[in-house]
Amino acid sequence: MGQSYVDQGYRTYTEHVAGALDGKEMYVVELASDGRVQLYTGAGASPALGVAFQKLKPGAVDVQIRLLGKSGTVKVVQNGAVACGARVAAVSGGKVGAANPGDRVIGLKLTPGTGADGDVIEILDEPEPYFGTPSAYAMTLGLGLIGSACVGGAYNSASMANVLNVIEELNADMHALVTAIKAHGIAIQ
Repeated sequence: MGQSYVDQGYRTYTEHVAGALDGKEMYVVELASDGRVQLYTGAGASPALGVAFQKLKPGAVDVQIRLLGKSGTVKVVQNGAVACGARVAAVSGGKVGAANPGDRVIGLKLTPGTGADGDVIEILDEPEPYFGTPSAYAMTLGLGLIGSACVGGAYNSASMANVLNVIEELNADMHALVTAIKAHGIAIQ
């Protein structure tokens, strides 16, 4: 199978399971392991790819996808009340909901009001960089471990090993953050 490249907001994909996306326009999709599209499941590491725009003809397995990250706005189906201005993330089943910490944010709700499950809303197509869930050490900055390594002025190898783990995890988290910032064209001094 040859590679094709697009520099536009839409691309045609084949359904992972024929007919699974019938009537699912404005639902979020992801790539299945075979390179075909399916409703977003939220399982595994597969991020949201785009939004089902239209089937090319009734009964066909080809579906046109509005790719995420191409700017502008896109219509999606929400899974419950979501406030105007809230950051949204894809949820299992292909709808969107209010983003929680650690979610892969795909946009910002622009439609006024909160709405309800099944409502079609407009979102600003601005996916945010995803760094994964910060480590427990990074979340606490490891201050407790560092402090315990120095209690009474005595150092021991186990506590110092914990301190080194904290430093390594913080370094990895900071490296990922700097890389993502630079990828968005922001200069860091």
